[in-house]
Amino acid sequence: MKTKEKGKFAEDIAVDFLKKQGYKILERNWYLKSFGEIDIVALKGRLLNFVEVKALFRSGNNFQPENHFTFKKLQKLLKLASFYANKSNFDNWIISLIAVSFENNVKINYYENIQI
Repeated sequence: MKTKEKGKFAEDIAVDFLKKQGYKILERNWYLKSFGEIDIVALKGRLLNFVEVKALFRSGNNFQPENHFTFKKLQKLLKLASFYANKSNFDNWIISLIAVSFENNVKINYYENIQI
């Protein structure tokens, strides 16, 4: 499986997870030129959730997909989310992370409402 396919597979798992949590998926891979991309934009009630998905397909090490979510990435997501929320007239929004590990089985860690 190619890297892009792996990323899409992890995002599909994240979408299914969010739907089970009661979220409606508004966007996938929403892109703003010169700023970047938001993996998933989801809505639950009046709460807009901007979700970054990180995945790890290798086994045999202690490195987790969460380790790839950096402060720099969070800052970038804050800018993107703020733009999207303002454009869509949403005042109530959060940024979350879904980390998916593929080792013996699929493991999902959900970090809702990440703060600086």
